[in-house]
Amino acid sequence: MSSKKIAKEVRIKHFSLFSEFMEKYLETLKGDDFQSLTHLLKEMGLFDYNLKRLGSRKRWHRVYAAFFLGLMRDKEAVPALGEGVEDRDSLVSFVCAIALAKIGEKRHLKETLLILTRRKDLRPGRAAGVLLEFGSGACAELGLLLGNESVSSGNT
Repeated sequence: MSSKKIAKEVRIKHFSLFSEFMEKYLETLKGDDFQSLTHLLKEMGLFDYNLKRLGSRKRWHRVYAAFFLGLMRDKEAVPALGEGVEDRDSLVSFVCAIALAKIGEKRHLKETLLILTRRKDLRPGRAAGVLLEFGSGACAELGLLLGNESVSSGNT
């Protein structure tokens, strides 16, 4: 079945439910299977749908859109997620930071670290898990940031 036919069957009004259905697949698939699925979802318009929802006035639309875009791990979402890190809603900025980490966008490592250190409700293990999403290539940069007193004290 073609992506156009699937998109027609799902329809935009059901994209939210379809997105939830796809979550576990995006979390667990790797390699060619992951690439095929994300290609299908983009062809269906699900990527653009969530990119648009990232600009919604509704908090939970922005939160879920950032979460889903992170699962898709598409670098095309980086500019919008980078803006979302600056959202005045701390939950939205937190989820955007996690999405950027999933994508492996190291340019936003400092902002992510700042968000993680400011959250009083975040356990150290969870914060470390978010940082690990950036991949092993971020270790050297993270070491430099952690040694920087202005970052560790929460000042920019």
